[in-house]
Amino acid sequence: MGGPPLVDYGATSARPGWDSLPGSLQHALAVALGTEIAEAGPSVGSGFTGGFAAPLKLADGREVFVKAADDSMHPYRAYQREAEIVPQLPPAVRVPEIITTAHATDKDAKWFAIASAKIDARMRGRPGRPTTSRWSRRTAKRWPPPSPRAR
Repeated sequence: MGGPPLVDYGATSARPGWDSLPGSLQHALAVALGTEIAEAGPSVGSGFTGGFAAPLKLADGREVFVKAADDSMHPYRAYQREAEIVPQLPPAVRVPEIITTAHATDKDAKWFAIASAKIDARMRGRPGRPTTSRWSRRTAKRWPPPSPRAR
């Protein structure tokens, strides 16, 4: 093989759309946000879970990014943990602010949603690709990549 496989990191996950979320969760999220959901954008294709992840436009003009999963999915607990940890991070760690969370039950499933500030960003491509950003240069100086193995 000639190196690692090429992966399109912008299309790594098949995620459900807003309409597939139970009405009880949609309602709980609207209540937690304090306004109606005016429009749901398309689910993102990046990431490594099958949980819901999409931008929402709210009736009051705000935009948020929401992730949600039911308790049969791995991200259910991961999203809860994110909601616990992110608000405790120091200000120097630049992450989107957690706006609110919502819980709901539908049939036999428990649901959890986390809404964060929407930022205009996208996945930057393959991990490990060289970049010219100041952060990448500083990181490389502090933690240089391992030397290639002798063949």
